[in-house]
Amino acid sequence: MGNEDPPQTDVAEEEEFIDDFNGVYKTAYEKVTSSMYEAGNQYYLAGYDADNTDLMYAEPEFAGKYMFICSILGGKYLDQAKGVVEACRKAQRADGYLGCLPKGYELDNFSVWNQAFTILGLTEYFKVTGDAEALECAVKCAEYVELSLRERVASGGKITEALNGGSQHLSILLPLARLYKATGDSRWIDFGIYIIGQAEREGFKLVSFEDLFNLKSQKGVEMLVVYIGIEEIANIISETEIDAELSASVLKDAVERFWNEINTTQIRNTGGASTGECFQVNGNLPAQLSTDMHVNENCVSVAWCELTAILFETDTRAEYLDAIEKTLLNAVLGSMATNGSDFAYYQGNFGRKEFATSAGMYKCCRTRGFNLIAELPKLMYKYDGKNIIPILYCDNNSEPEKGLRVVCETVYPQNGRLKYTIENKTGEEKILKLRIPSWCENWNCTVSNDQTYAVSNDFINIDIGEGETVIEVNFEMEVVAQAAVIDGETYHDFHYGPLLLVHDRHNGTMLKESRYDAANAITQEILEWNRWDGSEEGSWYLVQFTTGNLNLVDYASAGRADPEKDLFKTYIRGI
Repeated sequence: MGNEDPPQTDVAEEEEFIDDFNGVYKTAYEKVTSSMYEAGNQYYLAGYDADNTDLMYAEPEFAGKYMFICSILGGKYLDQAKGVVEACRKAQRADGYLGCLPKGYELDNFSVWNQAFTILGLTEYFKVTGDAEALECAVKCAEYVELSLRERVASGGKITEALNGGSQHLSILLPLARLYKATGDSRWIDFGIYIIGQAEREGFKLVSFEDLFNLKSQKGVEMLVVYIGIEEIANIISETEIDAELSASVLKDAVERFWNEINTTQIRNTGGASTGECFQVNGNLPAQLSTDMHVNENCVSVAWCELTAILFETDTRAEYLDAIEKTLLNAVLGSMATNGSDFAYYQGNFGRKEFATSAGMYKCCRTRGFNLIAELPKLMYKYDGKNIIPILYCDNNSEPEKGLRVVCETVYPQNGRLKYTIENKTGEEKILKLRIPSWCENWNCTVSNDQTYAVSNDFINIDIGEGETVIEVNFEMEVVAQAAVIDGETYHDFHYGPLLLVHDRHNGTMLKESRYDAANAITQEILEWNRWDGSEEGSWYLVQFTTGNLNLVDYASAGRADPEKDLFKTYIRGI
């Protein structure tokens, strides 16, 4: 117990080897990071208002995320983060409290949630800069939360006496894992296990739940963040000799069961989930969902990607990569402002597309969207010294280690053709593992020098020896219409590879007139370039198809040509 040397990992090396990437992901990355820098840090500097009297104050959450994002981006962004770090130090009370609610309300509403993201931002800033005062600020804040929650339990109260069925306070689990990584102090893991165990004793059923609605809270983003924290704590326990009341295997089993529940009952064809910011019974059944029903919160979409990505770190299942791709290419990019300056809070599946946070709404979906896009370089590959696994299929040029160069040439997801050229001068054999997407029924692969390959667990495995190896693979894409019954009527939704296609009214067809006739051919429109490629002219669409009076385009691009007038529709009635 107590202070130990911070654990040594190779995470930093894994995060840094992307030299360049292109296409839709690069365009999103450049627009978001540029808009963040241009906007500056003034909004976030005001987040730590020690004189605040608003009991629903949530600004420290967004400021904490801002510090985290700037730390990931590094360079000039660190200068902007530094000012927010200073604002934290000035706002922190002598007892360590940083929730920015008035005295007497320190465990109310968003207070612990605010402090959780503040600790995450300060800890990441320390990780990148070595600023010991930032870490000290984070530790004092965590100590305050620990003392307060333990005192509450000792006096007969509950940790889960909190907003949203009690999940709000459980958000502290993730920053506790990050504090352990920064300090090597096992008391943070001890406290995390205490919280999980206490939640069980209070009937929350974080570990022992039977299904999603057996849990005390169905608050979408909060529960996803909680299970991200549990997974990180479980991974730390499995990698160290920390003696914990709950084993890593028990914790990881709970996280996997939670993930499976969300994947099978909540994730919609857009890759989004939630209604009224909560998971619902049969939440992913086909339905006509308007934005004013508060559906598909962007925070939920982003946190779903984050949970799935951390699960993939220790369990390289293809379905995890399918899930990230589906949500990122559709729900997340579909809510991003064209200039990268904002993200929609909610997004329906018909009507006018939203590309910004509505006036008066919290800025959580904006900053969480920024966070995921800023981390795209880390989502290109997983490399463990032997296996090279593309997480996202994307045109890129990478060096996983000295002497190993991986180049991917592709316009994916506009089509499914990828060409990998790998130069291996390491003196060791590697394996390239290519995911066979769940939507793909037909594919082909060729390897230079007539090399063979093996297929297992939905991956194509190619041995990479010394010298140059060229791999060409084509995951064949075609438009697929899937029937769905809504209110007794037959509708169809449309898919092209990982992309959801929707009818975009920019062609002049009214939504109520749109119909799908299976007897009509579906024709692809040739788009020589588009704005997702970084061009400032050309088509707004990644892909475009026509059939009958339908103008089928990728969900992420729908409504962008004329946002004030264009409408879109996901489920189309059949003829």
